[in-house]
Amino acid sequence: MTHSMDTPLPPPPSTPGSGATTGATAAGSTTGTTTTGTTTIGTTTTYTSGSPSTTDVAKDEARNVGQTAAQAGNQVASTAADQAKEVAYETKVQAQDLVHQGRTQLRQQAVASQQKARGPAGHRLATARHGGGQRRTGRPRP
Repeated sequence: MTHSMDTPLPPPPSTPGSGATTGATAAGSTTGTTTTGTTTIGTTTTYTSGSPSTTDVAKDEARNVGQTAAQAGNQVASTAADQAKEVAYETKVQAQDLVHQGRTQLRQQAVASQQKARGPAGHRLATARHGGGQRRTGRPRP
């Protein structure tokens, strides 16, 4: 069998995904590599035949969807961890504030209880010790 110049030569055999390019020329036409899909995390599928099969396209899309889902899952986990840290910090600050408020209230109650236990006489004694027993004239009270 003889080939004329108008009959294209068949492409050389290649394995899908090998990245091989067909370069046979006949009658001024070139059969090249067709690239399909999108680049996701550094993967691109290259087909050496004229068009990919439906199964190959579906596999590529499934892989891309899986990679996108994994990235989204990692982002959600990272955001949740950051928010958990913020909640833990805020809880710590509120607990410290509550302890401070409790101590302040206990001190105030202790002072009030001591003053009440002294009674009016205890108040006068404390006042007298601090110079509160003097009249404005400078003479002591009777």
